[in-house]
Amino acid sequence: MKKYVAFLRGINVGGHRKIKMEDLRKLVEKLGFKNVKTYIQSGNLIFETELNHCEAIAESIKEKIRVDYGFDVPAIVFDAEKFKEYVEFNPFRISEKVDNKGNTEIEKKENLDRKEYFIFLDSLPDFENQRNLPEVNPETTQYFLHERVLYLRLVEPYHQAKFTHKTVEKYLELNATARNINTVEKMVELLGK
Repeated sequence: MKKYVAFLRGINVGGHRKIKMEDLRKLVEKLGFKNVKTYIQSGNLIFETELNHCEAIAESIKEKIRVDYGFDVPAIVFDAEKFKEYVEFNPFRISEKVDNKGNTEIEKKENLDRKEYFIFLDSLPDFENQRNLPEVNPETTQYFLHERVLYLRLVEPYHQAKFTHKTVEKYLELNATARNINTVEKMVELLGK
């Protein structure tokens, strides 16, 4: 059995598309997934399954929610190891120091304001669509796209930002969902338990 992480978009937001986490755990267990854990009310899941394809797993979760609840919820799934790699890769937490001999040392930076977000994509973006992502004011917004994750750092709170997962969906023509750095780091911690 292999561990996976899933992020559902738009459940339990503003009183819409409500799914209790206990019910979500049971729903995923009905799909045959084991050791199911949820974190907070926004649809963050960790589970184990013998299935091997993230897209097929995501589709089975989406379909089960559609059948049981009557609404569509995008689900974005990563195998646990790839998810941890994406978290470790975070370009806003890493800097390189080069000494006078040309040796590179990588150093993790702690972001004190913690306005960092991971925008998870349901598939790899098309190269042409990547080129269409809008320019932003680097004083207020910075982003870096790597495979199925767009790393985002903001000055303002996410709900006030002009560049969000909705922007990413529009330009990349993919489903996307965002999580703040605290949620992402907690998911990594829960994977270790």
